[in-house]
Amino acid sequence: MENVIRKFKINKNNPNSYLLSKIIFNNIIKLSNTTTSKLILNNFSNIFEMPKGVLKIKYNRLIHDSFNYSSSKFNNNIFISGLLKESMKSIIIFLILLFPKKDRKINNYNFIINGIDDERAFQRYEKLIKKFKSSLVISSRRLKIKKKKN
Repeated sequence: MENVIRKFKINKNNPNSYLLSKIIFNNIIKLSNTTTSKLILNNFSNIFEMPKGVLKIKYNRLIHDSFNYSSSKFNNNIFISGLLKESMKSIIIFLILLFPKKDRKINNYNFIINGIDDERAFQRYEKLIKKFKSSLVISSRRLKIKKKKN
């Protein structure tokens, strides 16, 4: 079937674009149901522990994206370089998810208040805020708070 896809070519003289799209779609489905394609999908499914259905959709999309409408045929590099390129992308994403960057400092607050929109609202909570060792005020605006001298 892989050879049939490589030799496949659409007749541009046919004015019915729906029929041409249907022919392309049917050939993609035939290719994704070959034993080689099923073997590839099963192996990737086992390695990355992903559902076969999701991989099959991505595989069909890769095949479809390799169709060159100006030349009316599939690109020959889909089977080797396209598959290797997408495999490398998947491995890199897997490694990024497996080893995330952990340099963020987590701040702990004893008291958090949200929704302070003006200085007057802040003044209402000021005494309560001072009673806690560390507090966080979340506001949608930048507040100009006057510090009182003791």
